[in-house]
This record gives sequence, structure tokens and C-alpha cells, in this order.
Amino acid sequence: MENSVLALFLQAIPEMIAFSMLVLAMNRDMKNWKEAVLMGVILALALHFIRMLPISFGIHTLIFIGLAIISYNLVFKINFTIIVKAVLLGTLLIVFGEALSFLLIIKVLGFTFEELTSSAFLWITSGWLHIIMTLVVAYFLFKKGRREVV
Repeated sequence: MENSVLALFLQAIPEMIAFSMLVLAMNRDMKNWKEAVLMGVILALALHFIRMLPISFGIHTLIFIGLAIISYNLVFKINFTIIVKAVLLGTLLIVFGEALSFLLIIKVLGFTFEELTSSAFLWITSGWLHIIMTLVVAYFLFKKGRREVV
């Protein structure tokens, strides 16, 4: 799938907002959720431009991880170790969630991977499954954390 503006607005930005919510939920702090939404939009735009760079596959992910760690540390003033863990775990959840959602869509709906990657509509809509999964995980992590603190 190409790095299109449509994919940016309908998949990457919601995905990074979910990622930001997950990072804050892992920190048990959702009082800054509006800043997390803004951070998600900014990280999605940054990732969109990083993917345009002529670099080897996978390097953009490493650059994104470094950028996310620094950004969350500067904006939310959260312990550096916690941020590193949250960003790495969040990235793993996104990667595995995306792979799982595409596998489920291929198995359940009968699409081939080539059909998913060749259609912008199918690619973007199939990506929403892992975004919803990420938001659900963030919600339950936050709820669990609030009960432990209270």
C-alpha cells in the first residue's frame, strides 16, 4: 500500500491516536487525553514524512520509536523508563494487532493479501480492526490501573 494522503487521514492518524492513548494508559494517566490526541496527529504526520525518505524498510520504524520516546518524554514529563517500555510495547501491539487483523480478514472474508494491498479502500478499512483493538486494550489498561491506584 502506498503512503497516500487518504491512508494518512483514515488510517495513520487514528492509529497514532490509539497508540498515544495506549501509551498514556500504560502510564495510568488519562488526564492529558486531549494532548494525546494532538500527539497522535503529530506523530502520524511525522511518520508519513519519515516513510517518504529513501531509507531501508524498517528503519522508519526505528526512527519513529526514537521520535515517539523523546516526544512523550518532553510533552508528558513521564519517567523515561516507563515511556521506553510503553512505546516499545505499544509498537509491538500495533504490529501484532495489524498482522492478526489482516489474517482474520483474509481467513473470514476470503480476500487474498494481494487484494488487500491493491485496494486502498480494503487496506484502510481492514486496518481499523487493529485500531479498535488498540483502543480496547488502552481502555482496559486504564480501568485496571485506576482500580489499583484507588
